[in-house]
Amino acid sequence: MTSSLFGSFMLNAGAICILTQTAASAPVHELGAGIIGTGAGRNATAYTGSHSAVYYNPGLLAFDKQREVSAGLTYLARRNDIEVNGRDSDDQIMRLIFSPAGIVLPVPVERGGLTFSFTYSKPFIFDDIFTYANTTTNAGGDRLFTDRDYSTFGNLDFWTAGAALQVAPGVGVGISLSLITGMQDTRFRFYRTINGQVTDSLSQDFEDHYERSYSGIDFRAGILYRPVKRLRLGLRFGPPRYVHFDETVSSYIPNKQGRLAFRYDTSGALYSSIEGALGAAYAFDFLTLSIDVRGRLPHQIVRPNDDIPESSAASQAQGGGGVALEAPLGFEALKGRLGYAYDEYDTHRFVEQYDDDDTPDWQASASNVDTDIQTFAAGFSFDRGNFGVDGAYEVRFWDLTTSEIVNELHTMQQAALGLRWRF
Repeated sequence: MTSSLFGSFMLNAGAICILTQTAASAPVHELGAGIIGTGAGRNATAYTGSHSAVYYNPGLLAFDKQREVSAGLTYLARRNDIEVNGRDSDDQIMRLIFSPAGIVLPVPVERGGLTFSFTYSKPFIFDDIFTYANTTTNAGGDRLFTDRDYSTFGNLDFWTAGAALQVAPGVGVGISLSLITGMQDTRFRFYRTINGQVTDSLSQDFEDHYERSYSGIDFRAGILYRPVKRLRLGLRFGPPRYVHFDETVSSYIPNKQGRLAFRYDTSGALYSSIEGALGAAYAFDFLTLSIDVRGRLPHQIVRPNDDIPESSAASQAQGGGGVALEAPLGFEALKGRLGYAYDEYDTHRFVEQYDDDDTPDWQASASNVDTDIQTFAAGFSFDRGNFGVDGAYEVRFWDLTTSEIVNELHTMQQAALGLRWRF
């Protein structure tokens, strides 16, 4: 069993070359959790409370004194503009998801603060798309027409319980534990003619379908320190994750009335390394400034016996960070926020290993990163009595070049709107 999701494409060397490159350029994308955090560009390690704290920094919960329930909707749009040999093409995936939702429950104690939170969120998505057609001439003078259509979508869902305790004046410590579920649907359509003819259906005209279900555990711990009333310092730590998947692979031959060529079931897992973040937030008289630095350690830290190529991103630390501002907009009930983040394009945030393989897929990406991921975000919060409304918009950009001939401009947008009720 090949260790790549695209193993059956070995029937066609050209197809597997392009699709391996595309797979390498489509890592898991982190959405984060919580609308306020989205509007701040995910720079929320020392910034936001409420139920989203169980994701960004569970220690923030220790200072939440208000019972609150909230829910929201998020609209996602994923676009890829491709240039191959001077020809342009583009496509996009759009969908609406129910996320996030949660409840915060402070518990009266004699000293300090104790708070619990239960949340549902979709902090990671797999959405990607890659579509183009081109015509070339091989060394023998044959005219080759090739049409490739690849798309994938899905997410990891976090069902999270968190708790935080104020252990000393100005010091909160928290933990969260998430049950991970999820799904991913991937389709690849490949069509090629040689001098206008399909000579071999198995390698020139096929459609492959991959269906995955995920299950796993996520644990994280956090500390928030308030040396003075206006200043917050936050730390988040996340140990390695293990996410199991079951996969069904089906291959069809369209020009044979959709005949099923083969189908099989397999399984494997996604692994991550140690991750963490540091944050600071300071409340001035007229605005609040928040700064975050985050990253993951090389995978050798948790798998020292694996032979990881030095050219692979898995052998390197990856990081990023950003800044956020929040200020009243005209009157106290309405607040606005802006966020900016710069994160390295990480092809190995998660690494994949099938059960039949000895090691994960450590191979280096075939894509060169022209521009890392830049995020621009904005949001608002409006409170009236016990009710509140939160909104956020975020857009990200990054550029890739594959095999020196495929240029990709990626864009991802999300818009979220949610309601809160304090009781």
